[in-house]
Amino acid sequence: MSTESNSKYKAFRNFLYNDLGITREDIKEWTKEAIQETVTKIVGQMNVAGIIRDKIGYELKYVGIRDEILRQVATEMAKELTITVQKKEPQEKDG
Repeated sequence: MSTESNSKYKAFRNFLYNDLGITREDIKEWTKEAIQETVTKIVGQMNVAGIIRDKIGYELKYVGIRDEILRQVATEMAKELTITVQKKEPQEKDG
């Protein structure tokens, strides 16, 4: 970065911080919020279920792919979910 570019950057950074009171954390948070809103909007406009169904339907035409897809989906879900298993309590029978 040249000296001129560096001084312009510092002047801009100082303006944001000193005059406007904007911190790096503010910019990071605003960026995160903007990205989340944009992704939510784009995904909302997509037919995600249809895309997945079409892709899996295409892949299922090949022998053995179905089981691999199920394993991969289970693996990815296991990374994101905590699953708790409990034994059912016996139910009283009426009658």
